[in-house]
Amino acid sequence: MWKCPNCETLNEGDICDVCGLDRASAEAMARAEAAREEAAKRAEAHKKALAEAEEQRRRDSVPTGPAMPTHRGPVPDTHGSAARRRAAVIVLVIAAAVASVFGVLQIIYSLAELDMENGEYDSAIDKFSNISIYRDAAEMVTECRYRRASDALENGDYDEAESEFSEIEPYRDSSDLILECRYRSVDELIEDGEYDNARDILSELEDNNKYASDAGSKLMECDYAEAVDYLENYYGDDASNAIAAYDLLSPLAEDYYKESYSWLNIAIDQLYYAGIELYREGDYSGAEECISRAGGYMNADSYAILINAHKGVAKADDLIGITGLEDSVSLITGNDGYMQSFMLGYWSSGTYYISYYSNDYDNGRIYSSNNFPLSGGQYYKLENGVHYKGSNEDGWLPQLRYTIESRSVVKAYCYNTGETYTLRRMIHS
Repeated sequence: MWKCPNCETLNEGDICDVCGLDRASAEAMARAEAAREEAAKRAEAHKKALAEAEEQRRRDSVPTGPAMPTHRGPVPDTHGSAARRRAAVIVLVIAAAVASVFGVLQIIYSLAELDMENGEYDSAIDKFSNISIYRDAAEMVTECRYRRASDALENGDYDEAESEFSEIEPYRDSSDLILECRYRSVDELIEDGEYDNARDILSELEDNNKYASDAGSKLMECDYAEAVDYLENYYGDDASNAIAAYDLLSPLAEDYYKESYSWLNIAIDQLYYAGIELYREGDYSGAEECISRAGGYMNADSYAILINAHKGVAKADDLIGITGLEDSVSLITGNDGYMQSFMLGYWSSGTYYISYYSNDYDNGRIYSSNNFPLSGGQYYKLENGVHYKGSNEDGWLPQLRYTIESRSVVKAYCYNTGETYTLRRMIHS
């Protein structure tokens, strides 16, 4: 049970039922009032001591006339007695002054405590600093800063709190609270889009047993939030955004984290169309970055073959399988190896035919037979989509110029007749 100094109500709890004053503040006010009363008593004692000293000085200065000896023997030491009385008075005055000073210090100390309890830390720090030689006032300055930092932490002012705790470290559990400030700031950093800063903090906290588990979860949230940010706010703006989103979402989708799988499909769609656009612009390296991540989506695998054909590493059968897509025809006719592989088989116009075939026992050498009215030597070659006859010694004469229509249809212009024939694939060898 305690009595409120404001309204004099008796209370059992820590808050006054009438005026709302908390018990800690009431006790601090009581201490301050007691200190004021003590200081007043000491000031009164000081005043009384000064008055007594003045009275004694006055008495010692009053002349008494010549002394008339009335007996023989030693003369009393009246001067020594006066000196002792003056010394006693001085001691009393000094004691009263000291008591008065310490009374004032106690008042300031109590007021500083009251400020601290009320959360008025700047005022409390000023007061404690001014009486740093009194009691534990110097340590109380640090305690005020600790409480100010703790309040900032609870109010979400994490940077301010961390800065304050860092300056008073290792006071109490400041070192642990610095980590707590960083941990709590992560959600705010993610919300503000400061993903790299959030990751730096979380990577540091992963090594701390207290935060390791949550740090891993928040790293996933950080990756997820950044990927969604890329796809929501930078849609179609830059292929690099879709690439970054894909790379962030892929491992999350494997763990079925939130809606990562759905967002991953959106990223793949963006990558697919960005890859096609880059391919058509001739940026095959950039196209490969996109298409390789969209593998299996729509015609992504076919575009991957085209990209490899531009690099000269596509398999002929793969390229032939997508004849007609984009610039696949020019890729086939522009590469003698691809063209040779494409023409393998039996082709017929109904009137004329031509076939290309190989013998396994002859190291894969390609042979040709036909009933076209051709001229020239006994050897042939396919070069830039043209069937030549002749030899290196006698020279080569163009006979048929092929234009690919589809995987199974080619146009053949015959130089000897001046006619163009439609050849259809009968057998693919």
